Amino acid sequence: MIVAGYDVLVDPSYHQFALHDPTREESPNFEVAIPAASRDVVGWAPNTVAVQVVTHLVQVRVRIEVLGGPPVPDVPAHTDEVDLNRDGMLELPGGQLSVPKSLDEQWILGLTLPTGPGTYRVRVTGYNRARVGRLWLDRG
Repeated sequence: MIVAGYDVLVDPSYHQFALHDPTREESPNFEVAIPAASRDVVGWAPNTVAVQVVTHLVQVRVRIEVLGGPPVPDVPAHTDEVDLNRDGMLELPGGQLSVPKSLDEQWILGLTLPTGPGTYRVRVTGYNRARVGRLWLDRG
């Protein structure tokens, strides 16, 4: 059951964006998550998840859903378009989530989640990454 759903527009820099708890120290978390994402597309730290995107200088829509309980194992509707699917955990002891590269100030500062502090399961799903990567390289 979805408690809240948000569409966040981000402007990745250096081919990445991150989500984190803004009430926690950024540096140690970012120092772990960002290099990990550079190596493996998604990088995890206790209070941060970083995601590497295929292109840069292009805005990306990020869908954030907060569930009221454990997620039901699901298969996205367009499985042929899914080419990234990674799960991990994100500790949000402050109960807030920030997307620093968002175009919306409330997400840069941090939004208080309706379910409050806790450890959240995170699923990062990417669609059409391979196709977009080919188009980006072929743009000439």
